[in-house]
Order: sequence, then structure tokens, then C-alpha cells
Amino acid sequence: MFRNKPNNAFVKIATAGALDGISKLSLRGDWSKKRTNYAQGRVAQYTRRVAEWLDNSVEIDNFTYELREVNRQHLAAFVATVANIPLKAAMDFMAELQDDKDIMAHYAQALAKSDVTADPVPLWGRRLGWYALTRALKPKLIVETGVHNGLGALVFTAALKRNASENHQGRYIGLELMPHFGWLLSGPYAEFGEIRYGKSLDLVAGVEGPIDMFLHDSDHSHEHEKSEFRAVEHKLSKDCVVMSDNTYTSPALFNFANATDRRFLHFQEITENHFYPGAGCGAAWSQ
Repeated sequence: MFRNKPNNAFVKIATAGALDGISKLSLRGDWSKKRTNYAQGRVAQYTRRVAEWLDNSVEIDNFTYELREVNRQHLAAFVATVANIPLKAAMDFMAELQDDKDIMAHYAQALAKSDVTADPVPLWGRRLGWYALTRALKPKLIVETGVHNGLGALVFTAALKRNASENHQGRYIGLELMPHFGWLLSGPYAEFGEIRYGKSLDLVAGVEGPIDMFLHDSDHSHEHEKSEFRAVEHKLSKDCVVMSDNTYTSPALFNFANATDRRFLHFQEITENHFYPGAGCGAAWSQ
């Protein structure tokens, strides 16, 4: 495990099979050699990244990764637009999380105490934007549906912890179906939030608003996401930023923004050296 080199046997076998299929396709119709070579190069690159991931990661779902430098700039622009702050301020907030040694140490300690299989170093991806938005907007209440290991919960409470040091108090509530999830929200970060377990649509009813930031990250089916927005709508503050993880899978947040006269923006990840192309996050906020 964590050999830090690609599994060459896997690369050869997987690539050979894929390239053989492309070669056969190239004999049909008007496929040119140039087109075939391009496709083969793409397959080989993807296969090598899969092999590197198999050797260097133990994750089985909800993958974490770094973003390309240019994509971090895109994320900073997303944050600046939604929060209506200067681009440099958004970039500074993102850098604040990346440079936070306390949160890195907490992650390592929490992982060592758990029986969970997770990679040894947290990679924030689009969560850098969640942190920056929290730092910029100073929400008094954040609600997230779907917590998983609690990487998002950790990011939100880390930002709330910083906000509190600047005399801006806030609290995080995570709504999670599975009682064994959320293990990262512990220690000093648990002072700024909690996780409630059960079905999100049932738990939303017990949340006392107003909610200043809401993130849907539970069941990504269109109907369920739409139901969450409907259930929480009357609890949102006037300036609440409503977010949805993986907005490329459902138009629910876009439709919600359109129906409630909010602005909408989507950020799409571009991963650095990872086979997974990236997820995305959308935001809806008042005009």
C-alpha cells in the first residue's frame, strides 16, 4: 500500500485491452491514424492514473484530490462572485485553509483513533470554496445534509472557529443518515458544530432557523434534492447562500434559484493527477 509508483502490470493489461478495441474501431469507416493515436494516448493516460490511484489511495468512494492550479483560480472566482468580495480576498481565504497546520494535525489524530479506511492526508478539492465562503460571509448557522466522514463538517467548523476569533459567532449542523459517519467532527472543531442522525427530510423540520448557508450533499436524486429545498425554503435567511454538491447531476438547484428569483452559478472541478475528472458545486443566492 502507498508504494508511490504505478502498478505497471495493471497498466499493461488494461491499456492493451482498451487500445486493442480502439485499433479495431480504427479499421472501420473513415477513422484516421491521427484520430486513433489521439484516442490511444488518452486511454493510456487515464489507465496510468487509475493504476497510480490503486497504489497510492485506499478510498473506495467520495474521492478526494487536489485541484489543478488554474482550477483553484476558477474556484476563487466562484467564491468572489457569490460572496461579492475581491478576488484576492477569496484566494487568501483558500490559502488560509491550505496553510492551516492545526487542521492537518487534527485530521491525522482523528484518523489514528478511528477504525475508518481513509487516506492519511486530507485533500480539500472544492471544499476550499466552502471554507472561503464561510470566512467571507460569516454565517450564524450552516446546515449540511450528508456528512460522510465529515471532511466538509471539518472545513465549515474550521472557518467558523476562525470567524469566532474575529468576534463573529456561528454554528454548523450536519444531518446524516448513517450513525458511523461524521468522525472528523471532534475535538476543538466540535465546539462549533454537531451532527444529527436520521433522514434529512425529517431532521430539517427540527432545525431552528434562520439558516445562512445550506448545503445539499445527501441523496442526489432529483426528487430528493428538490424535496430538501422545498422543506428548508421557509427557514432560509434573506441572504442565505444555498449550495448543492454535484449540481451537474440534477437541475434541482438551478430550478430552485429560478423559481425563487435567485442568482445561480456552478463550479466544475478539474483534478490534478487523479483518474476521477472532478465533481462540482453550485450556489444560489439573492439577487
